[in-house]
Amino acid sequence: MPIVQATRSAQLKVTMTPEMHSRLSGLAEKLGQTPATLASVALSLYVTQQETALGTAQRVVDTMLAQVMPQLLGQLDQLPDAIEIKLPKLVDEKAGVDWWNALTEPERARWLRDAGTAVPAVAWEYSKRSSLENRGPTSVGVGS
Repeated sequence: MPIVQATRSAQLKVTMTPEMHSRLSGLAEKLGQTPATLASVALSLYVTQQETALGTAQRVVDTMLAQVMPQLLGQLDQLPDAIEIKLPKLVDEKAGVDWWNALTEPERARWLRDAGTAVPAVAWEYSKRSSLENRGPTSVGVGS
């Protein structure tokens, strides 16, 4: 495999500690290179290693996403159905809380007694059924 000679034409000024400069110069001398050439090679190797590492990390993330994305998309597709199922219940629960909070203590006692419960949510359900029988959900009823 032929060695490709790259022409270095872009300059970069690097400042380093005296100790690092001494180490670089000593190593360059042992390898028969100038410190600038050795620094350029070292920097090129470092950049290549970082690009490889980042490329590997990106491939790992891409692979994970490719495996997980279909499942996530399937769950996201089901989300509107889940919201549609739960939203009316949440609206009704809020209406029940508002209804209960608007009642006076005697009205609360009456609804609990009529529903045969001590649970406000059960009284709310009873009041809704009662309203279908022409009894307003917040009315106490006179004489009953």
